[in-house]
Amino acid sequence: KEPSESKYTPARSLRELIAQPKGNLSYQKCEYFMLHVFWEVPNIDAAKQLLAGLNQCAAATHRDTPCVVTYFFRISNNDTEICVKSVTVGEHPQILAARKKIQRGANLQAVHAELRKRDIDPVLLEADDSTVLPESLQQHPIAVEFTEVYLDERAFMEHAGSRDYLDGYAVVTNPAMHNKTPITLRLGTPPNRLIETILEPVLKEDVRTMPEKALLWNKPTTSTTATDIITSQFWALDFATLGRSLEEVLATVPDSMKAKATTTAMFFHPHRDDIVRVMMVLPQIPCAETIQMLTTASPVRGEVHIMRGMEVDESPMVEDLRGVLHSFGLDVVLVNSSLCVGYVLHEKAMELSQIE
Repeated sequence: KEPSESKYTPARSLRELIAQPKGNLSYQKCEYFMLHVFWEVPNIDAAKQLLAGLNQCAAATHRDTPCVVTYFFRISNNDTEICVKSVTVGEHPQILAARKKIQRGANLQAVHAELRKRDIDPVLLEADDSTVLPESLQQHPIAVEFTEVYLDERAFMEHAGSRDYLDGYAVVTNPAMHNKTPITLRLGTPPNRLIETILEPVLKEDVRTMPEKALLWNKPTTSTTATDIITSQFWALDFATLGRSLEEVLATVPDSMKAKATTTAMFFHPHRDDIVRVMMVLPQIPCAETIQMLTTASPVRGEVHIMRGMEVDESPMVEDLRGVLHSFGLDVVLVNSSLCVGYVLHEKAMELSQIE
């Protein structure tokens, strides 16, 4: 489906946006979309600071906009392995980016100020590429991934409409919080106005298409209990393409998983050749039979995060899932293995209604 013209009337100012009543439980038909961000931070301390800021954003989003059904952020252990540690000046992405800004005519003092915010001495701009970096700049970068599902333009605009959200977002936009320019994938069909005013010019969206059977929003069924929604799982699985299309890869994922998923998204991985990423939000733990069927799909790596509301689930079911995965030879799929914040599925998901 092509992007549409929005029926939403946006606030005329930030003050008006903040003052607007929140908590809307209805959404416009066919406007839902996902933003998935691949973000690299300089080190583990920066990753923890970034996630703390995102957690503040998530708390505000959770309170104000149930139609943002997934708002989840995590350190990606699997993708951190492909982050490259810088040893010399010529390898450091922030120094190289600063040099390019200067070459394009950026204000020298402004570039120096930004480097200092990152605890980088501007003197290194003039150093030879082979100069070994100070130990403090040789830390291993960390991969962080963002997954956000918005049911319409209103949800996207209103989730940022509070002072506490903006305070958290100030941490996210601190230059010290990123090592490289983030990659923002967009799936789905937000309205044209949102694409033209924010997604393209500000977020530099990389638009991806999905097979028809991959659904960004599949409202939980009446058989799903409130307890299921409070305890939900985020699955991120990587598959070798082996010359297959997205449709062919998706067909190998058990139908019983896809049927229960509130979100099934997939795309070719932007950092790994010949890899397809499949992501699913599940309100229920798959049964052992379903996980056994997953073995035939042969994921090459994966991560599962089980959340209870906005807290990491530490109940026995976590260890039970690890045991089941191990019993079927799926040790490449890690469970609750890294720091994460936000929520996988809003507990009001079953209360949401679509405006025809």
